[in-house]
Amino acid sequence: MRVIQGDCLEVLKILPNNSVDSVVTDPPGQFRFMNVSWDEEPPEGSTQWLTQIFAECLRVLKPGGHALVWALPRLSYKTGQALDNAGFEVRDCITHLFGTGFPKSLSISKAIDREAGAERPVLGEHPQPAGNKAGSASYMMGVNGMPETAFITGNATDDAKKWAGWGTAIKPASEHWWLCRKPLSESTIASNVVKHGTGGLNIDACRIQADDRDKLTKNWTNRKTPSGFSGGIFEGGEQSAEVAQHNAPEGRFPTNVVLTHHDECADQCDEHCPIRMLNEQTGQLGKSTGTSRGSVANVVYGKYNKLDKTQCGYGDRGGASRFFYTSKASKADKSAGDLKNTHPTVKSTHLMRYLIRLVTPPGGTVLDPFAGSGSTGVAAGEEGMDCIMIEMQPEYVEIAKRRVGLTDATV
Repeated sequence: MRVIQGDCLEVLKILPNNSVDSVVTDPPGQFRFMNVSWDEEPPEGSTQWLTQIFAECLRVLKPGGHALVWALPRLSYKTGQALDNAGFEVRDCITHLFGTGFPKSLSISKAIDREAGAERPVLGEHPQPAGNKAGSASYMMGVNGMPETAFITGNATDDAKKWAGWGTAIKPASEHWWLCRKPLSESTIASNVVKHGTGGLNIDACRIQADDRDKLTKNWTNRKTPSGFSGGIFEGGEQSAEVAQHNAPEGRFPTNVVLTHHDECADQCDEHCPIRMLNEQTGQLGKSTGTSRGSVANVVYGKYNKLDKTQCGYGDRGGASRFFYTSKASKADKSAGDLKNTHPTVKSTHLMRYLIRLVTPPGGTVLDPFAGSGSTGVAAGEEGMDCIMIEMQPEYVEIAKRRVGLTDATV
């Protein structure tokens, strides 16, 4: 595990060719989030700047190695363009849905009154919004630059009344992770995986677990003998339990949508949790049991078997969220003992473990050129993998070192 302080473009140049198995990183969004200087757009433009960095990542990455790169949705096209310019093959884009974002919208009616020099009448004291507890991002923004007590005000001018309720932005509840691959060095994916250990995605390790594994295996055990087959793996006209246990899928296929519980979810989901919202909209969905090929529900939610042209479902019920990976962010994610993590965009360890596991072979090495406070390293360590982290800001380097258990940054 290494944490290297410095400009990632310069540090990457000292790393050898074809030396890491994956790249998982969260570059600056370059929109000056919370007014931090390191989140400014560089003079040469974000696309050109990122292209140079991604080109170095491509060189360091093994042939066929994958990269997962974070992007803010409204600027995601620039990140995707930079990856393409650098020589990566853009394979997909994972959308991560969450409920912890807070709106950064300007009240147009208040702005109109302010420009008119009109004093807005105070109607009452605004209660602290539900879930906006001490320590949350929105609370910290309030105490670091806005009055601790907010007041409800009325419109003072006719123009303000006309535009009451209008704003300039919607609440963020999603982020993108570009899934890219370095071109293969071999003629086939199979030979590339054998030679370099890279090129594929760890599908089974990232499947969405079914609710009832025993019921799933039973469904597969009861599958009927295909026409023209008998004996062997089929006993008494049905597939043997041993073969069924082997063939039954470990869970649903991973998708390019990831759901994350809200930080405040406990025994019951917070009202802003995307998992709760999705399930409330879809209601309880029925079972997908072994039926004919013509069942659209089973084709989508189960596993189609070419041999007997039937579909074995998962035999469970629930909301639509069970078809996507769901993670639970830990309140201890940011911390390491008594450490206070001051980084404003710490990623969920559960989410990062899932992403790393998807693109990195077991025991492999992950590269993060924008390490921040070390979330990628924490997740890689919990997955039993090595990680090379590069970070420019000294205070975050020290936090990252503490979080991954290092005492000195090394190159």
